[in-house]
Amino acid sequence: MYPIESFAQEDIAGTPVPEDLPARNPFEPQIPREPEVSQQPKPVHPVEVKPREILPPPPVPPVVVAPVEPQRQVVEPPMPALNIGGVVWNTRRPQAIVNGRIVGLGDVVAGVKIVDIQKTGITVSAGDQTVTIEMRRPVVSPETR
Repeated sequence: MYPIESFAQEDIAGTPVPEDLPARNPFEPQIPREPEVSQQPKPVHPVEVKPREILPPPPVPPVVVAPVEPQRQVVEPPMPALNIGGVVWNTRRPQAIVNGRIVGLGDVVAGVKIVDIQKTGITVSAGDQTVTIEMRRPVVSPETR
């Protein structure tokens, strides 16, 4: 370990330090400080406030209402009663028995078009309506078994 006197006489690089240099505080900043500006408030001069002139509201333009044409009610025909006798759905060409006729996709029965055939029923469309009709399950009574 080095004696304290050796540090006072030499700096880190080993150069001798002149003895007339005062010791500096290592916690004091080395950058010169800016001069402090006094925080005295500036005098406030009264400002003259002039009253505002109140203007009338701008004129409202007239509202023009276009005549409304009465809407025609389009009455959709009711969906016809369809009886689904069975379906063959898991093939390339699914088919169903509807009102006793064998039909496929795109066929028309009782004024409605067959749109889709599923395992549980068919989807038909008439005009703007699309309806899925499920196949009724046959009722099995104990006497018919």
